[in-house]
Amino acid sequence: MDSAGFQKLLAIVVYMAGIIGIGVYFSKRANKNSENFFLGGRSLGPWVAAFSAEASDMSGWLLMGIPGFLSLTSIATPLSGKTDAFAAARPYGFFTILSTMAWGLGYFGVPQVLVRFMAIRSESELKVSRRVAATWVVISMLAAIFIGISGRSISAINYVSNIASENIFTDTAALYLPAFLAGIAAAGVIAASISSSDSYLLISAGAFSQSLYKGIFRKSASSKEVMICSRATLCVVTIIAMVIGWNSNSTIFAITSFAWAGLGAAFGPLMLFSLFHRNTTRLGAICGMVTGGIAVIIWKLRVKPLGGFFSMYELLPSFALSCLVIFIVSKFTKDEHEKEMLEIFDKVRDAAADVI
Repeated sequence: MDSAGFQKLLAIVVYMAGIIGIGVYFSKRANKNSENFFLGGRSLGPWVAAFSAEASDMSGWLLMGIPGFLSLTSIATPLSGKTDAFAAARPYGFFTILSTMAWGLGYFGVPQVLVRFMAIRSESELKVSRRVAATWVVISMLAAIFIGISGRSISAINYVSNIASENIFTDTAALYLPAFLAGIAAAGVIAASISSSDSYLLISAGAFSQSLYKGIFRKSASSKEVMICSRATLCVVTIIAMVIGWNSNSTIFAITSFAWAGLGAAFGPLMLFSLFHRNTTRLGAICGMVTGGIAVIIWKLRVKPLGGFFSMYELLPSFALSCLVIFIVSKFTKDEHEKEMLEIFDKVRDAAADVI
């Protein structure tokens, strides 16, 4: 290993050691109970909650997926269809723009972002946290776009595949930064990936241990049992994720796009209806979630290949279909404890009005 390679490796090792040290230091506090483990004891300040939410959201796709996708994508104007020097591009119209904007719908159903805001120490601080998070999203997205569009011109690297192009950030850093700083840039990619992967793991573990294991299979389970179940779920989900990620033909952007659509269509409509539609029922919620998730898979694998109008991003039609199903099913069904649920809905709505 040459000197440059050693410095890069050293930067990554220092970062990983710091992460492990932080985990060990706070492990005792996190292991006190399941709320501390999943929500940090509901003690996050507004700035920490905001940056934690966006760090969980902006995974490796921010520094690798988006720049890699844009480094191989030309820019076309709506009218003329003129392109840059990288590749051929097609004019885009109303449905293309609408399909692209549908990415924003995914945020309503991303659980790791919602959990971070649930961990805030006071409802009154949500307004500040919301503004900080929205500002950071704009800054980080613009930075990723800039890296993708300008990175190829600066680095003069000709990528032959989408997979290779996702290294544009680290390749450019290696060319123009000192070796140790290039290693820090690579550590930043690792940090972005870890911040999201650990959030998804916690969400999966929490959903299984709290909602299924304790909520259905073993309602008398102690907090210790729930923690053991959570850790076992973490191991299983990690292995499954490694198997999926082992596919060398898949790209970070493509995997993220598919997963984002699935989460957004399955949980996004339900989240909105739970907050703003007073008569949403349990059966309507279940049918909406199932419909949204299945619709994404069918549209992606069967409908989208037809091309034309059907080539739109699968999140948009699936999200709309899920909303329709929730509304229709809720209209013709009732819950056993409807009165109590409506009282809770009104109470939460009044409290949220003060926060907004």
